[in-house]
Amino acid sequence: MGLTDNSIILQHSYYQVCGSTLLAIAQKDYGKKYSFSSKIEALDIDCYEALKAKKEKRDKYSTMDAVIGVADSPNAKAKLQLIELRMKYNNPQNCKASEIQNKVTYTKQLLVGTGTGIIHDKFLFIFNDRVSAQARNLFNRYRKQGGVLRQCYSMSVTEFNTTP
Repeated sequence: MGLTDNSIILQHSYYQVCGSTLLAIAQKDYGKKYSFSSKIEALDIDCYEALKAKKEKRDKYSTMDAVIGVADSPNAKAKLQLIELRMKYNNPQNCKASEIQNKVTYTKQLLVGTGTGIIHDKFLFIFNDRVSAQARNLFNRYRKQGGVLRQCYSMSVTEFNTTP
């Protein structure tokens, strides 16, 4: 994943509209069952897209759940890391390749041109610990299909919370 770097999120033009924390975004859908550091600032992309769709009088497009700031090393420039939370999934096979592609592609479109940050080249899908091995196998197969799927990775909540 990389080192969390909140500066890119706090400076982002969307922060005033949809700034949050990864913990708050997770609790919105999962209650207090899964924990993330309250210090990880995030953009609630689902919230941003809902507001944009309402303003444009259209249906909401499918987006990733959150964007956080990460840096590959302490001196590296921070990048925007796209995150999708999938902790309720009991069967990762329900994650269809086309759905994943659409989420990543549209979220990238929302972020391009905002003038705040480079998008990280890995997109994370976080599953509960119980199905994370199955999810990892599925995403390994998806990456062989190429395109955006080549950049999609799965991990468990525990792995996310313990990866520096």
